[in-house]
Amino acid sequence: VSYGNGGGQEVRPPERRKPTQDEADLTAKNYRLAKELSELRVRHRDETKTVTRLTMENMNLASRCREAISHVAMLKKELAMHQRRAAESLALQRQQSQRMSELEDGAVASASEIVA
Repeated sequence: VSYGNGGGQEVRPPERRKPTQDEADLTAKNYRLAKELSELRVRHRDETKTVTRLTMENMNLASRCREAISHVAMLKKELAMHQRRAAESLALQRQQSQRMSELEDGAVASASEIVA
């Protein structure tokens, strides 16, 4: 193949020399490393997506745990309040029973004094 340069003379492209064995080996290694790099980039992108997804899930679970802990704390306070009220009510009932018993004992004593 010859090319014209417009001046009437033919210019031949430079002859392509055959690569040396070292150059061929380095070229093959370069292609292999480029392919490996491409695969690693794809893997890194996929793993980054996974990490992002797991991070979001973790944040969501942490938020739900905080809500649950807050709810448990509220229920514990409510339970303590009900227990305190129940204890107060029981103490009040005991006082009333004791007063009634004292009144009955006093009435019986008064009645026996009147009879005697």
